[in-house]
Amino acid sequence: MSIKSRVNCFREPLASFSLLITSIIFTLLFADELAHRANLHEESLAPKSYPATPAQDTFFFDYHPIYGHTTRAGVARNGITHNDLGFRGKQTTIKKPLGTKRILVLGDSQAWGWGVKDDETIEHYLSTLMNSSDETPWEILNFGVSGFSPDQSLLRYLYEGIDYQPDIVIFILFPENDLHDLNLSRVYNIEKPRFFPEGDGFCVSNLPPPRASGWPSAQLLQPRADGFFNGTEIAKYLSRRELRGEFLKFRDSLMWRIPFLNHLHSSGNWANLREIPPCKRPLLEETPPNTQDLVIAILNKMRTVALHEQSRFYLAVKTPESECCSPSKAGPYRELLRVLSFYFPPVIDLSGPCLQTKECATFYGSSLHLSPEGNA
Repeated sequence: MSIKSRVNCFREPLASFSLLITSIIFTLLFADELAHRANLHEESLAPKSYPATPAQDTFFFDYHPIYGHTTRAGVARNGITHNDLGFRGKQTTIKKPLGTKRILVLGDSQAWGWGVKDDETIEHYLSTLMNSSDETPWEILNFGVSGFSPDQSLLRYLYEGIDYQPDIVIFILFPENDLHDLNLSRVYNIEKPRFFPEGDGFCVSNLPPPRASGWPSAQLLQPRADGFFNGTEIAKYLSRRELRGEFLKFRDSLMWRIPFLNHLHSSGNWANLREIPPCKRPLLEETPPNTQDLVIAILNKMRTVALHEQSRFYLAVKTPESECCSPSKAGPYRELLRVLSFYFPPVIDLSGPCLQTKECATFYGSSLHLSPEGNA
């Protein structure tokens, strides 16, 4: 076969391949232009309200079929880092390293670290303190989730925290809203489980919590900062689109009814959730229970489980700024602290040091939370 014949053999397939590549490029450019126009149209209609999202930062938080929402794994921004296991702090493993001791910190935004960077959280300062005063290495696991109430913290401890084999469990109570949120099944536009007294304990209702619109796990495409495609108008358009609500509701319900499916995307121990039975009948419309009694029952459950797992349990309470800075004005939270100290001695008063200084306000930061100095 001559050289000319050989060239002709490759020319036709090469031309076809080139035409195919050109067609794909023009199709993508055309689709990107259409997506761009659609994005502009949507932004002109609702520049402030689209997409509808829960009242939590969906970069750091996502839907969870047990708690209602939880921390997202492997994300970092503005001095806030979540490790690959899905909680704030340094990378670690579920299995406790040999010769290491662990402290598990539970709670809401105060525990998670609202308004402070990674090196300003309670977890960071506690790690520095423990590792400077003890030859045994200590790991501090920050299981706090912004927006959590004590019932959600208990569920996360049972489902995830026990498997980390902590030597100490600390729950941080945020009195301003923790007791109030116990009587709600929807907080910050997020559905959550709700506990009701039953017999000598309590039961849980509203499981799985209905999913709000706007969670990252519901999107057709989850936005990422890296990669060429993620910067295109097509990616922007798809990241604003969610799977159908009926499908998401079915999937969430299926994950709850068939625990194995949830293990495909989340670590956890479903057997431990048997500690809290589901309510046998709808109770959401009944008279709300006494929140003080309910929070004591929840904390007592945490302590009982911790002791069973050979862990020590401590309760920490952050006194509101108004009562801490004006100790002469006895308020409801000082009384609550007195009651909790009776049931869970010794209670750690996180605001205690501010009573000993004239610069009380420096211990408090944004949205009623402790400042970096207060956390220290």
